[in-house]
Amino acid sequence: MAQAQAEWVWSTLWSAATAADAPDELVRLAAMVGIVRVSRARRAEVLALTTGSYRPRARRLTVARTKWGRIHTVPVDDDLHAVLRKWMRVRGRLVEAHVEGGAVDALFVTVHHTMWRGARGAVTKQVGLPLDEQGLLLSWKRWAARTNAEQAGRYGWVPLPTRFEQVRRAWG
Repeated sequence: MAQAQAEWVWSTLWSAATAADAPDELVRLAAMVGIVRVSRARRAEVLALTTGSYRPRARRLTVARTKWGRIHTVPVDDDLHAVLRKWMRVRGRLVEAHVEGGAVDALFVTVHHTMWRGARGAVTKQVGLPLDEQGLLLSWKRWAARTNAEQAGRYGWVPLPTRFEQVRRAWG
């Protein structure tokens, strides 16, 4: 994925996420992609973010670098700030409605019940719990596949990758 295409992805997600009727999953995906855009964070670093990682008044995001073991603080631009503010409202509503006591510190949480089939059988994950790697990857794959289907046949369209890692690498 080229940087220009990654910027198109961000612009498209931002436009859709800031609409009044944006689905919760789309707002969450836009927030995650926006964070990757400004911080170059890996998916494990994005999933490790907590509500305390984002300081809205200072417009700063603190990311713990897992690969290098450092703390990295990045500025949050106006577009990402708007998406994160909306996500924080959505997140608060989901956690309050679905998690007893609302004691979930993860910045990104599940937006619908999910089922995972593993070696031990099927496991259902409720709404409002910390998002895991599988949830992040499936969210991106669904959006990329839907967007690729919508854009198919357009002159110059290069299909979006289904691997989230390629999005991060586009921004360097």
